[in-house]
Amino acid sequence: MALDPARPGIANLVAIYMAVTGRTAEEVETRFAGKGYAEFKRELGDVLVALLDPIQSRYRAIREDGPGLTAILRQGAGRARERAAVVLGRVHRAVGFLDVPLFGTIIT
Repeated sequence: MALDPARPGIANLVAIYMAVTGRTAEEVETRFAGKGYAEFKRELGDVLVALLDPIQSRYRAIREDGPGLTAILRQGAGRARERAAVVLGRVHRAVGFLDVPLFGTIIT
């Protein structure tokens, strides 16, 4: 199993395997020497599942906590409004607009 430019599909899979496992091209080539692509692809699938499973589990836990997710989204929206108010205040002053109430506050 080598990184063969003539076979970009396999080269891409090898590059993904290297990125996920931290192995070098030489290590991957040695590990799969004499083995078929099916075995390589099966192991690549296994290492990708191992990488993504904790992320998927965390995503499901967050999605299932409706009230917690809503609280996080509200908190983020509040921070975004605060930052936007500051930036818009600067823009208003730069273009000569009068100070106007924005998001329940007066920008000065």
